[in-house]
Amino acid sequence: MYQGKFQSDPIVDETPAPAEQVRTAPVNPRRRRPQPKRRGPTKGTLLFYAAYLAAILLFFICLTIGMIFAKNWLADFQAAQPDTASRQVFADLFEQPDWGELYLLANPGSTNEKAVAAYIAHMTEQVGSDKLSFVETSGGTSVKKYYVLHGRQVVAAFSIAPVTGADGSDQWQFDNVEVYFNWACNLTYSILVQPGCVVTANGEKLGEDDIFRKISTKADEYLPSGVRGYQMVEYQVNGLEAKPEISVVDAKGNPVELTFNESAKSFTQVLPDAPTITDEQSKLIRGAAEAYTKFIIVGGTTEMRKYFDSSSTIYKTITGGMIIRQAITGYEFTSCEITDYYRYSDTVFSAKIKLITTVHTVKYGVQDKEVDSTFIFKKTNGKWVVHDMLNLDIQEQVQTVRVTFQNAAGDELSSKLVEVGSPLLTAPSVTAPAGKVFKGWQEKRIDEQGNINLVDAVYPVNDTNAVSISKLANPMILVPVFEDAEVSD
Repeated sequence: MYQGKFQSDPIVDETPAPAEQVRTAPVNPRRRRPQPKRRGPTKGTLLFYAAYLAAILLFFICLTIGMIFAKNWLADFQAAQPDTASRQVFADLFEQPDWGELYLLANPGSTNEKAVAAYIAHMTEQVGSDKLSFVETSGGTSVKKYYVLHGRQVVAAFSIAPVTGADGSDQWQFDNVEVYFNWACNLTYSILVQPGCVVTANGEKLGEDDIFRKISTKADEYLPSGVRGYQMVEYQVNGLEAKPEISVVDAKGNPVELTFNESAKSFTQVLPDAPTITDEQSKLIRGAAEAYTKFIIVGGTTEMRKYFDSSSTIYKTITGGMIIRQAITGYEFTSCEITDYYRYSDTVFSAKIKLITTVHTVKYGVQDKEVDSTFIFKKTNGKWVVHDMLNLDIQEQVQTVRVTFQNAAGDELSSKLVEVGSPLLTAPSVTAPAGKVFKGWQEKRIDEQGNINLVDAVYPVNDTNAVSISKLANPMILVPVFEDAEVSD
């Protein structure tokens, strides 16, 4: 239909339109783009990861080194602290104690196996499996000491001391250990009795070889035949761990009373009280001294024969000598003192008298004459007479002591009683080991713990194999001393 050019209202065609037909292009499958093949990391990636891992590794290395240094520093710091060191020493020595090692550590050089065994037994019984503790006893800066306690009882002690290390710092370290154990296996006891007594120690009879000292007096040289002065014999028993059972009977079998000195470890026979001089004996001594004085001053033997046996040696010695006498106008006895009385038997006694006589001489005026002598009296045929008159102290003691020579192994070479003050002792011959020469003899002492100690002094021998012991006063054990032989070029 023709429509005008201009149309005010649109003409709507209401005729339904046919369904729209969708045209589909023919299917033409699209070809897939080929995928590239997978390849490894690139060089840049490798460098990155290598650097990353190296940084991590370096970090851990530095951390480890730092920890090591820190650990060492911390250890050094802790070692520098006494509390840490004391705990460590206590742990090492006393948490699981080896008592034998502790004893030897506290007594270096000890050769006494008995002492070690006794200490082990003692501590094992005392402590057992109980735990020990320790407390500080001093707060010094040089050495610190600690007590080791079993309960409240102190059983040991140890000390620590600062030691300068290589870096110049001080570190506290173990210094010393002490064990408190009062045990002895070589106790020596002496028994001092009169000659003729029979001494038994722990059931064993002691003999001549057990005598270590004899005591007498100078009186024995001047008394009548068969009469002896004061005498005592000292026996010794050694190597004991406790006080022995001692019994003594006299020559007649009667029990002998003993006293005991704990500190000296000595038994001593109780002797009866010494008798005192009688009036009769005092008159005899004074009469004899006055008779002698009168003979010296004016001569005449009438008074002498009242007190002296005219057949005795002393009477003949006094009256037989030449005496120059002075002219006198008189004399008087002005003082008299009697001392050192000793009764040897019912028929012999002695005493010392000091008698002063004032003499009036014609030429020299007044003079004092003195008699200071010891008189020995004996009873002959019921009469007291002077046996001897001496200008010395006859009660001065004379002692002999036992000197034992041993070889280096401790075997006895000889043993004998020697008078104190003897200038020379005959020593046994010894053979020096190869490469050594004999130097002389040295005193060996054994303490109560059985440890052997050698006295520094060495006593040489002369050409006759005699040795001079200066100030010999007590029993001695002597052992040989050897030194290296000189090697000639």
